[in-house]
Amino acid sequence: MTRNVVLICLDTVRHDYFEQYGTRLKARSDHSFDECRTASTWSVSSHASMFTGSLPHRHGFLTATPELDTLDPEETFLQELGDYRTVGISANPYASPIFGFDELFDDFFHITSSMPHPDGLSPSKFWHESDMNGFKRYFEFLRSCLVHDHPAKSIANGVRSQSENLFRKLPVAKPFDDGCSRILKRAKRELNRSDDSTFLFVNVMDAHGPLTNVHGYDQSLLSDRSRRITPNLNALRMNMDGTIDEHTREIEAYRELYSAAVEYISRRVAEFCESVDKDTAVVVTADHGEQLGDDEQDQYFGHVTPDMTEPLLHVPLEVVNATLDINESEYISHLDLGQLITAIATEKSFERKRPLAAEVAGLGVAHPPTDHEQLEYWNRSSRCIYLDEVKYVWDSLGAAYRFERRDGGYGSKAEINVGDIPAEATDVFSVDIADLKENRRTQELTDDVESQLEELGYL
Repeated sequence: MTRNVVLICLDTVRHDYFEQYGTRLKARSDHSFDECRTASTWSVSSHASMFTGSLPHRHGFLTATPELDTLDPEETFLQELGDYRTVGISANPYASPIFGFDELFDDFFHITSSMPHPDGLSPSKFWHESDMNGFKRYFEFLRSCLVHDHPAKSIANGVRSQSENLFRKLPVAKPFDDGCSRILKRAKRELNRSDDSTFLFVNVMDAHGPLTNVHGYDQSLLSDRSRRITPNLNALRMNMDGTIDEHTREIEAYRELYSAAVEYISRRVAEFCESVDKDTAVVVTADHGEQLGDDEQDQYFGHVTPDMTEPLLHVPLEVVNATLDINESEYISHLDLGQLITAIATEKSFERKRPLAAEVAGLGVAHPPTDHEQLEYWNRSSRCIYLDEVKYVWDSLGAAYRFERRDGGYGSKAEINVGDIPAEATDVFSVDIADLKENRRTQELTDDVESQLEELGYL
């Protein structure tokens, strides 16, 4: 019998890299799904779809400034879990109290690499608000720490924050990871905290940029250069300005660091799975993948542009410590993820019900570059759907494409008319793509939140 269920989101991990570097975790799985697709291509919309089972045009969380505190638990699969205690642990600022995501849970812990003690003073907030320079700035920070309710934790936050910046400049491996270890340790603690059945949501961001070498990485996956640098890449600008080819060496280093990060977090999650009781089921997936400039047809980088590529949509889905009557080779959508978790928790049968569809409303950044000459194109809305062995993609500017599945992928791309898309595909969406951005639940950003989002490339 399943007593606890843990949903672990390996933020930004794409399927093909997981298949290659997540072998230890896959070896622990009772079910490995080959064809899982997300319902959107970046954090906000994807997380909301995972929990509601609805496409973004229905739940309305489409922008980089979402009001997630307006999402009622009764709108999510959590309502089906009955008396389960619900706990969230996340490194992602979008899946955190910053935007009200914690309101879905009984207890929540926001754990970031640069701020290991949430009770202490926030360094990012202080640096953003301070108008001092040089040593005066650091003395003022120390003074603020000493008068804070948690002075030791505040100082520790400051040290970690500056260490993050320092190790990005030094040619040595960082001695600590980006939160994975502390997050999984907290997850284990929460499972042991009570005899009550617990649902645990975990978001691990160690594979999300910016990436730098970490002591715990498998160093054999890295070249000498990748061990020593933190690639300085602006994904939004590279895509919009068409300069990806100018950053070949940095992108190669980034790919190696990404591979090492995927191997590392998969290994740590495998160790977590091995440490929990057999009555604790663990579901592992990703909110979206990552474009690494390696797609022959669509050479993009990152995940903030409104693309519907397989590196973004195709994600891992593993189930540990649960047995299901299911065909793992068939397609499965994140829109059915809640039903899958409910089936595991309640020991009921699982049936795929949702369409294999996805959509994204413009750029996944808080402040799009409004002066860019091609802003209309890059800020377009995009949709896709999979029907049999064909994938249809179309956007708000009238472009449409048909991809046929060949040799295990969708490499055959043909431009078509929007009118050639079957009604079976377009009828899945109840809002016209031109009106997609009208249905948005959004809020204003504070300075310290902007600082965090800027570091992650969401500003």
